[in-house]
Amino acid sequence: MRLIKILKSYINPNTYKSLEEAVKDSLYCKKIWIYIPEGLVRADDFAKQGRLFLRLRKLRELGIQGLVSDESNFLLPEEIGKMRQLEKLVLLNLPLFEFPDWIRNLKNLRYLTIRGNDVSEIPAFIKELQNLEVLRVENCDIDTLPKELKELKKLKELGLADTKIPYFSIDYLPPNLKVLGIGGPIFRYDKQELDRVRRALPKTKVYSIMK
Repeated sequence: MRLIKILKSYINPNTYKSLEEAVKDSLYCKKIWIYIPEGLVRADDFAKQGRLFLRLRKLRELGIQGLVSDESNFLLPEEIGKMRQLEKLVLLNLPLFEFPDWIRNLKNLRYLTIRGNDVSEIPAFIKELQNLEVLRVENCDIDTLPKELKELKKLKELGLADTKIPYFSIDYLPPNLKVLGIGGPIFRYDKQELDRVRRALPKTKVYSIMK
């Protein structure tokens, strides 16, 4: 399968034309970004590349970005959930309707971003990712927060820009949160709501684009 902009970051960044090429440098490949342009591949083809991901044993950071129109067939490789060494995972502009269940297996994740999709909730299993320090779930359809968020003791930054949460239940937020992003150019908060959140979280930097 031909993909473009597969980057590896080790000394000097390289650009590969396929995941197969990146695997050949698996000994040095610690960070890759995969960009899937519109119409370049069939959506269900990408899920078949799982065996290649498993060969990237040194990989610590993985980013996947795309504009995939064939929403009904799009799947991410489940084998990514077996990459226990991953510390950072970024999924952008993919036709996702829920968090992939295999994410719960990535116990070493410190940074997780899921942005630009149709995800409607943060799953309760998020509490299993006890090493998370940054969680960004943005530009999607979530309208509530799970109470399990408060169990993420190491979480320092929570990004919820351009979601549909009308009211923040402070009791559900992680106890050591330092930065909270809410609102945005699409779904904005008025000053009264923003002030309420800031008063309730005096030790947290709360930012938003207001009306």
